Amino acid sequence: MKQADHIGVVEAIFLLWVILDTNIFLGLPRYFAASGESAMYLLPLFCYLFLSPILWMIIRLRAYHPQLIFTEIPGKLWGQWASTLLAWFVAIFFAFSTGNYLRQFVSLINDAILPLSPASYLIIPFVFAIAFGAYHGAESISRANYLLLPITLGGYLLLLGSAYIIGEPSFATPFFGPGLDRLFWGGLYRVPYFLEIVILTVLFPHFRSNKQFRQVIWYGTFLNVLLLALGLLAYALNFPPTNTQNVGFPLFQLSRNIYFGRYLQRVEALFTFIWVIMSIFKMSLSLYAGSIAFARGIGAPFYQPYVPPMAVLTVVFCFLAPNYLTALEWEWGILRYASTVPFVAFLSLLLVASYWQAQKKSAAPRGRTPSTP
Repeated sequence: MKQADHIGVVEAIFLLWVILDTNIFLGLPRYFAASGESAMYLLPLFCYLFLSPILWMIIRLRAYHPQLIFTEIPGKLWGQWASTLLAWFVAIFFAFSTGNYLRQFVSLINDAILPLSPASYLIIPFVFAIAFGAYHGAESISRANYLLLPITLGGYLLLLGSAYIIGEPSFATPFFGPGLDRLFWGGLYRVPYFLEIVILTVLFPHFRSNKQFRQVIWYGTFLNVLLLALGLLAYALNFPPTNTQNVGFPLFQLSRNIYFGRYLQRVEALFTFIWVIMSIFKMSLSLYAGSIAFARGIGAPFYQPYVPPMAVLTVVFCFLAPNYLTALEWEWGILRYASTVPFVAFLSLLLVASYWQAQKKSAAPRGRTPSTP
């Protein structure tokens, strides 16, 4: 019988599909095209190579603290003050990243579907939707995502298959784009684009064993990096890389170009429906991560009371960027690079401190049971 608050391996793998791959629907292809040119679809695979040490550190940290989340671990190692301090930084990071994504999300809806609607009229309903999901927790978000997987993943694969059929192979040549050396270093440079993997550090208690967590980390991340690469390949086959860098919503434009006669053309309505569902799941999980990271970091017994304040803070951050291109630059040019180095450094520090504490405990002399005279 399934235990409450636990997420299965398959569900968690496809939860990563929402966490990592939703960004392809926004401006992500622009940046991969700038680095990888005609071989933009190979860049995620190189990124995975450099991401592997970070994934290994997350696995090891979970092995030391299986029932704690990221913001609770410093409290166990150094005292409550460390957890409280980290909780503030993590909460602000998730609020800002969620708000910035919401700004990009609303820009696409506003520009492509509802051009006459004020942005605030679109933001508020979506905020209520993601707050509802965050309030019910990661397990509910995971279940809902898994139930709708035939629609979201199935529609995505349909979009890719259609794009492959109408694509022009010459657009994806030369095969290695700017060269293997530039792809290799480009993979290192683009590792911050997978920063969402940090969400897994607040889901430690949701896994039954470290073996399951390892399977999700290694197989799940690779599968979703592969899905991302397939999406970039579909785009590379249809648009020259020089044009890709100037397209605001690359996959939306790709969906508009699909034409197979009267009954299969202009599939952007299907694309938008899929993307809205995935984005709501992604933002709900991000809002949940920020709320529970803050609540557990300060020692609160429940995270639900912190969801509404986090949602309000998300809306505030959403309105900071004056336009879509600014929001893109803040996220892909500043936020991810400014956050990745501190995250990896602090993750390494926690791992070393946890190892040292475990060694001290194993080396401590064990008490003897006094014998009965």
